[in-house]
Amino acid sequence: MTLLGIWLLVPLSPETLLFGAGDLRQALGLSGAVPFAADSFAVIEASITALNAIAVGLIVRQLLAHMRWAYIIVPLFLLLGLIVRTLASAILINPDEALAWLTPGAQMGLMIAGLFLAVGLALPATLRLMLAALALMSATVLVNLAPPNPYSMAALAAWRQGHFLNFNGLTRLVGTLWPFLTLPFLLLTSRRT
Repeated sequence: MTLLGIWLLVPLSPETLLFGAGDLRQALGLSGAVPFAADSFAVIEASITALNAIAVGLIVRQLLAHMRWAYIIVPLFLLLGLIVRTLASAILINPDEALAWLTPGAQMGLMIAGLFLAVGLALPATLRLMLAALALMSATVLVNLAPPNPYSMAALAAWRQGHFLNFNGLTRLVGTLWPFLTLPFLLLTSRRT
């Protein structure tokens, strides 16, 4: 539950792709491995969004004792993440930018995650945990290969003009460390199932 609560800080950072966590590039002084191109960026963004939503959805499902609640609570939890992102954009950037994160790539990623989770929530616990770990690791690799998002750079420039630098550092740190804290949880949980 603590990891999921911490995950809700990830969408607060305006410079990250939707649900994008595990970006080590700034900490290591690296840049994206893939040059920016609109078509490839949309695919990468959709993949990062989908894989992270799938990982989080499967983790939420793992914590639920009854299957019938999973189909209600998992979408509600992901919706809470979207609400956090929307409010953060509206408050920290500009109210007119509240839904700027809802790009075609993010929409496609959410749709893919929804379709996968509709089936994936019913899988056996061990398989769910393995898929959550695989999705988490894949998303983390993609986040580190993704080119810089021009919208995120503009949003960050606007955000830094305010008084949120320490908050920005906190959300960036949480977003960077979350997959690396969550993977051991998934591995330890799989031993108990």
